[in-house]
Amino acid sequence: PASASAADAGLARLFAVAPGSYRLCWCHRSKDCADAANFRMDIGSVVFAGPNSSHTWECIRGRACEAAGVSGTAMAADDRFAVLGRCGEGAFTAGFHGGAIQADSVVPSAGVNGTLADYAWSAVNASAGSYELCWAAAWQPTSAQDCAAL
Repeated sequence: PASASAADAGLARLFAVAPGSYRLCWCHRSKDCADAANFRMDIGSVVFAGPNSSHTWECIRGRACEAAGVSGTAMAADDRFAVLGRCGEGAFTAGFHGGAIQADSVVPSAGVNGTLADYAWSAVNASAGSYELCWAAAWQPTSAQDCAAL
């Protein structure tokens, strides 16, 4: 009922954070847990994996294109990226050699849980326009809805 909806909304807000390492803190139910000051007990850490969302690249139709230096946290070699009109919506974008989903090269970088990834297409034949590079964690996405915005 109402409390389940509130709990679901809280979880949605919790997971809408930038990739990185965070401290996990606890608030006793006798306190006002809407006040961050009441989360006084440090019970561990949590890492949110994924790419940072501050990247921009330009590709020219008919030429090779590279999206190099995608930085993020705890990205894995079996994560996937896709070029979409809008992340999480519609179909994969046609015109990228090998399909929209690209195998990646992911390597550890300096910093806690930091990773860098490079993506390349031998030729881009997509229609002119603006597209989003979208990320899906460690599973083979089967639709555009499986990819989150960068």
